[in-house]
Amino acid sequence: MAQENSYSGLIVVVPTRNRAQLAINAIDSVLRQANDEVFVLVSDNSTDAGEAETLGAHCARLNSARVVYVRPPQPLAMCPHWQWALEQALARFDASHVLYLTDRMLFIAGRLMPLLALVKRYPGKVISYDLDRVNDLASPVRAEQVAWTGNVYEVRSSDLLSLTSQMMWLSAMPRMLNNVAPRAVLRAVADRFGDVCNSTAPDMCFAYRCLATVDSILFYERALIVHYALDRSNGESQSRGVMTKDHVDFLANLGSKPLNFAAPIPQIDTVANTILHEYNLVKESTGSPKFPEIDKRRYLERIAQEAQSFENAARRQETLALVDAYRSKWNLKSLEHQIKNPRLQRAITLLRKVFAPKKLWVKFWSMAYIEQPRLFWKLVKALGLSRPALVEAKEFVTVEEALDYASHQARRRGWAKSPLKIFASARIIEKNVV
Repeated sequence: MAQENSYSGLIVVVPTRNRAQLAINAIDSVLRQANDEVFVLVSDNSTDAGEAETLGAHCARLNSARVVYVRPPQPLAMCPHWQWALEQALARFDASHVLYLTDRMLFIAGRLMPLLALVKRYPGKVISYDLDRVNDLASPVRAEQVAWTGNVYEVRSSDLLSLTSQMMWLSAMPRMLNNVAPRAVLRAVADRFGDVCNSTAPDMCFAYRCLATVDSILFYERALIVHYALDRSNGESQSRGVMTKDHVDFLANLGSKPLNFAAPIPQIDTVANTILHEYNLVKESTGSPKFPEIDKRRYLERIAQEAQSFENAARRQETLALVDAYRSKWNLKSLEHQIKNPRLQRAITLLRKVFAPKKLWVKFWSMAYIEQPRLFWKLVKALGLSRPALVEAKEFVTVEEALDYASHQARRRGWAKSPLKIFASARIIEKNVV
């Protein structure tokens, strides 16, 4: 059996449902660069027999003892499936570490082995990493690559939890689909909570259970994976406020409880609200002082910001009406919300944020990295300053071209100052890891 705080191999779990070709792409992106220390567990939760047959046949053709294809006895909802897949992986392989790679993600060429080297140096730590994306909903298609330093940071769990309470989520959050976890940590989480990720959103469920269990994690500030196929993304459908077939399928398998029943406003369906649902569940179940109370004003601002980008006008207005109702209920009506002119509202909001009683440097970077209001950038431009290149985007005609670029062409290194050093008490433990 794998020893505590030692490395004896990596299991890459690929959970999938009715997305055979996407899952095949994910599997192949690992096998092209993996050595014999890396194992792949493909868990096929498909309800479409043709999709299952295609994926099963591909795994059989690989004819490798390091690749195992499994199917649950019956189709499962997302969270129970992720939990079942994890149990299968831990039972079938005697490896010390686990990494989830969803079927809409690819490992960028040459990035897996440097990660394994880090895991070997810090086998007892959860190590998270960043991700790029191909925006295949845009026309032309955009390959979007995040800024990076290559540094490895130690980040306190309490800092990441405090940022959540202020409605800020940095890339360091260990969301299960962007981290490697030691078997020992997974066991500790399961012992404390009954399972690892069986809730509503398995990635964020694990994130907050993990942060409740460990004092700190490591963050490798570089994108190791690229995600795409946004039209098949459950989270993306929430962001857009549209009901795709994948989101309908997800909701249909939730059971009798509302989607975000533990969130401050349960009836709202947005990404931020689902994240806070998971945060509150862990906060309430542990009673840990590491979990601060949610800043309700920031919460309402973030939900309103999400709702403004909804493509469905009716859902947008319904959500904004709920936000406004809760502003009154919680007695959080500010001056700008009492003014009817939208431009004047935005101007007052901007001034209030800029001159709020908080360090101006942190305030500047908060607006630059997290909130990014348009009026703010007009002011920056008027002062002759440049907008930080948080994401570098290149345009392509086809998804295939964008994916090939994102998977093989690295963006030049370039943070002036890492968000982790601005918003959290992160300590650099290694520099320039490539």
